[in-house]
Amino acid sequence: MTAPLRVGVALPHGVHSGIGLPPWPDLKELAGQLETAGFGAFWVSDHYYTDLGTLGGSAGPGSQLDAMVLLPALAVATRRATLGTLVLAVGFRPPSVLAKAAASLDRLSEGRFELGLGAGWHQPEFIAAGLPYPPAPERLAQLEEAVDLIRSMVAESRATVHGPRFGVDAAPNLPQPAQAALPILLAASGTRALRTVARKADAWNVAWRYSPEAYAAKAAEFEQACEEVGRDPRSVRRSLGLVALVGENQDDLTRRFEEWRRQAPWLIRDTSLAETADRGLVGTPEQVRERIEEYRVLGVTDLVLSFSPLPFGWSSVAGWDIVAEEILPAYVETSR
Repeated sequence: MTAPLRVGVALPHGVHSGIGLPPWPDLKELAGQLETAGFGAFWVSDHYYTDLGTLGGSAGPGSQLDAMVLLPALAVATRRATLGTLVLAVGFRPPSVLAKAAASLDRLSEGRFELGLGAGWHQPEFIAAGLPYPPAPERLAQLEEAVDLIRSMVAESRATVHGPRFGVDAAPNLPQPAQAALPILLAASGTRALRTVARKADAWNVAWRYSPEAYAAKAAEFEQACEEVGRDPRSVRRSLGLVALVGENQDDLTRRFEEWRRQAPWLIRDTSLAETADRGLVGTPEQVRERIEEYRVLGVTDLVLSFSPLPFGWSSVAGWDIVAEEILPAYVETSR
């Protein structure tokens, strides 16, 4: 039997999308519409872009709304959807400060927060923020220590943790989170990072362009990592981020794809509809339902959909309303 599926949305919150950042009243209204439609989670990212020239645009440091500022606003604007980070780079914030923010956000959202973390992967962002960018092994070691410290601080009224990189002595963290065990999601795709997930995470995420075949191969690596550390892979939720475009029929899908191309030619100028569909959730409702089932058979429990060629952008032609009307009803009862 396949696991229940939660379908969430990567919300637009950056000026680098090529489509623009919606004003807060519009973003608040959009979140309300998506929640009413049955989407079970909203995710925001954590970036300090300095140069997007490789994507055909450019932006300065802080080219999007800060995740840990935006999420409390979304907590007020929504009632039941999970709110999460996809993901926070550990190197951007001291883990003790992040633990305090996470506990407060979970309390304010009445137990709806999920903390997504990563080791950081884009060196120019660290440079833009004036932060060191250690080699990958050191960043992964920082991530593992940060998870241990955060878990202690959100579970204990006063936590004492000593590690080579981070430590606290009887650190208070009151009020504690609303959830007895604050969920921690880790984003990872490399071999060592997958072992970190297997040891430390409640949920595992990869994104944004994965065919079922590519995902199956990555899932096999993850399961091998779990076996190596003695973890049951079924105890870890599997989150997959995908670019989504849905049309009522094939002609409508083609029309919407061409509009995508017009809106962001620097992203998909040389990419065909077939290539986009191979690595995303792209097609007619029937095709999308079939693709979702392929991922579910592979163990996916959480989908994070980006209704834009660029994750965390937005395009009104992407067909989120079609997803809500013709696809979500099969899963909405199992959404949060």
